[in-house]
Amino acid sequence: MKGLIISDSSPLQIRFSTLLRQITKQPSDLASSSRHALDLIKANQGHQIIICIYPLDQHIQALFDYLVSNNIFIPVLFTASDHDISFIHSIIPKSKNVSVISYEKDDAVIINNLNRLLKIQERHLVDLPKPRYIKIKIDFFINTPIVSHDLYIQCFEHVFQKIFNASQTLTHSLVDRFLGYKYFYVESNKFPAASYHLIRTLFNHGTFLNENTSLSVEFLILSYNSMCLGMSQHGLNQKSMELLETCRHVITHLVHHISLENFLNTDYDFEYNQTKCSLYLAWVTLNIIPNIPFTADKKYQDIFILASLLHDIGQIGLENNSHSKEDQDNCPHPRDTINLITLIDNLPGEVEKIILQHHEESDGSGFPMHLKHNMINPLAQIFIVARRFCESICNLYQDSIDYNIVLESLDRCYHQGYFKSAKEALKKTLKGMN
Repeated sequence: MKGLIISDSSPLQIRFSTLLRQITKQPSDLASSSRHALDLIKANQGHQIIICIYPLDQHIQALFDYLVSNNIFIPVLFTASDHDISFIHSIIPKSKNVSVISYEKDDAVIINNLNRLLKIQERHLVDLPKPRYIKIKIDFFINTPIVSHDLYIQCFEHVFQKIFNASQTLTHSLVDRFLGYKYFYVESNKFPAASYHLIRTLFNHGTFLNENTSLSVEFLILSYNSMCLGMSQHGLNQKSMELLETCRHVITHLVHHISLENFLNTDYDFEYNQTKCSLYLAWVTLNIIPNIPFTADKKYQDIFILASLLHDIGQIGLENNSHSKEDQDNCPHPRDTINLITLIDNLPGEVEKIILQHHEESDGSGFPMHLKHNMINPLAQIFIVARRFCESICNLYQDSIDYNIVLESLDRCYHQGYFKSAKEALKKTLKGMN
């Protein structure tokens, strides 16, 4: 069992090394800074305890981030002089997995604390499986005016509870000290709820929509990913329906501020291809429908936004979303999606028709019903053309997209009915791009 001691004081390094060796029977590794300690942990040195001797340095944040993101459970003993102990307590929440103690205490008190932390470590190694964490990117919240610290407190409670099982509410001084964090980590089964609170707080504040379009897109991506993950874990519930409404509202706002060309050509971090395709679909369809006479009415905007966001929800959690010719007839996901979304209040009936038919094709080669063009809903025909276009460009690298080649492939498939109208509207929308 090996310990790691972080200190720039040689006398304190020697003292704590001696005390820890009495317990572990092994020499400790020594680090002159948190950065040095982080390098040692990354090198898989197998430490079971960290002793961090005051003063703390700026890299302690990076050390915490690394521990959490890599599911590394190492109890920490923070030490300071009696004079500075209250300051350490204001930074580090009390917890059974963290001790804050004065190094001026006698050796027996320090050894008792070390023994307690090492016993916790042993129980963890034996009894508890390593948790899976998901990283929430929040650097776009920095400089966003928020009335209170509630948003940040929510995040930091998760950070410290997962590292240290912190039991106390975080103070504003602690929150202010760590505003430089770019990421928060929460256990995967807590992610939808945690991100839901982030989103609700920002959305209720509202001003971010008018300040920075790229940050608003990041917010939209977080909202959509949270909705999908929440539905995969808990089904359709009130939180996921609120997140769906948030996505619809943000898209309705953003399409007036981000052109289709800019949206398709900006390298956003979508993380999941399904997210990318769904949001591309929303922008493409909302730019197509004004150029088709019967869908030019604004009432169709919500129909196509909702269809774009929901059309592949039935595939959430499936490892392989492709469909071979052999399994197309039995592919359940359009009907699975319909069964999932029937609980959504006031969902337009046209959305269900689009989703049920969105894998049909003009020549009857689609699925699940093998409908030909004259049997496919007109709105679904428009959506199918947009879907084929979006799936094509989502599978290409950003700098290798030739829209003319993609459109030529659509020419070979869609020559009649609203398929043709949608294709021509798309060509008009994309004119001048590339």
